Amino acid sequence: MTQLLTEPEMAVLAATQMDWRLDIPELSRLTGLKSHTVNYALKRIYEKKVAKPFILYNIHRVGLTDYCVFFNIQGTSKKIRDTVLTYCVNSTQTTYVAELTGKYQYSVSIMAYSIFEVERFFDGLTKRLDKPSLDLSFGIRAQWTIMPIKYLGHSKRRTTPLTRTESGPVYQISQEDQDMLALFSREPNLSLTKLASKLGIPYSTLRYRLDNLERKELILGYPLAVNGEKLGRFPFRVLIVARGIDAKFRRELFSFASSHPLCTMFVRCLGAWDFELNYDLENLAQGGELVQELNDHFGPYIQSTSTVTELGVWKFHEWPLRKEASD
Repeated sequence: MTQLLTEPEMAVLAATQMDWRLDIPELSRLTGLKSHTVNYALKRIYEKKVAKPFILYNIHRVGLTDYCVFFNIQGTSKKIRDTVLTYCVNSTQTTYVAELTGKYQYSVSIMAYSIFEVERFFDGLTKRLDKPSLDLSFGIRAQWTIMPIKYLGHSKRRTTPLTRTESGPVYQISQEDQDMLALFSREPNLSLTKLASKLGIPYSTLRYRLDNLERKELILGYPLAVNGEKLGRFPFRVLIVARGIDAKFRRELFSFASSHPLCTMFVRCLGAWDFELNYDLENLAQGGELVQELNDHFGPYIQSTSTVTELGVWKFHEWPLRKEASD
């Protein structure tokens, strides 16, 4: 059942969507709401599961590559499908796992140092099938941009897109920092005081490590993952195969996505498709309209499009551990 937010809750969500760390006095200033109203609105937003805090980290800065995989396992039993889903969620290399409807049944993001790690992941997946029925395609995500969600309303605080892409040097980070990022990404709601306690380190040490990772741009920001379904929206994704490689098309498509009132994410890939555009639709009929709109604007550049919608997200943006679970 759709849970709609009150006006104060929408105002607080709009103000915090690109930075959930903002404190109560700052949110009170931005929204014009009293502190106790802001505090209650934040509590209700999380209780209704409309939004979840997460840490946007740049895996390219530690030499990892994001392999986005779409796949089908048609013709298998529910037991096998559940086994496959459990395997994907429990993998320490996956950072995103979703069930879909449309062209594909599932999507996973695998963070790996080499293509051979991806191959081993799918070797383990295939072992869990009762027959060789895995149909997959994948691309390497070269750019992932989170857009401010325009339908939430305006905020006095300027919100700009957050982009993860290859930039700057590659760093070697300590195991202590790896452990900190893994715990923080799993439990971003933890206060820094509780996070330090769980890690067994002083608060000052934790703050220093986080500040250092932010300076190195390994941590890029602290946005909210907004669940559009709770707001009566329909998550919808368009995969675009382009005609060749054209920098002008990339720039114009990004500009188009940035200004579109329903677009929430822009992804540039190398592989079976070239771009992913995520939308929160007001109704399902808008899906066809959006595809037509893309073809009207960029027809000469587009070879084909395909669409999927999310049925459920089972894992979202956790830090990838380097020790894979055993088969």
